[in-house]
Amino acid sequence: MFQKIIREVKDASQKGMLHIFGSSVIAKAVGLLSSVIVIRRLPKISYGYFVNACNIYSYISIFIGLGVFAAILQFCSENITEEKRTAIYRFTLSAGCIFNIPL
Repeated sequence: MFQKIIREVKDASQKGMLHIFGSSVIAKAVGLLSSVIVIRRLPKISYGYFVNACNIYSYISIFIGLGVFAAILQFCSENITEEKRTAIYRFTLSAGCIFNIPL
């Protein structure tokens, strides 16, 4: 059982899942540290404006690309042919850009 887990972790690392997971963890840790630094430096009124701007950005970022870039990570990490992977990549890149421009 333990060897099966090790084998699955090795397979996932070869497919790049650990890179995606690791970069997400690092991004969240840096975001946490930067927010602590910002909170300490700003006065209350300026911090209120900062939080308002962050909330507005969060609402808008939900719709960025309509999730197209998350879809590309999902489909391109699966075992599919290189031609299909390239076609999916091109479609999602163009569709994501089309939706991002108006936003």
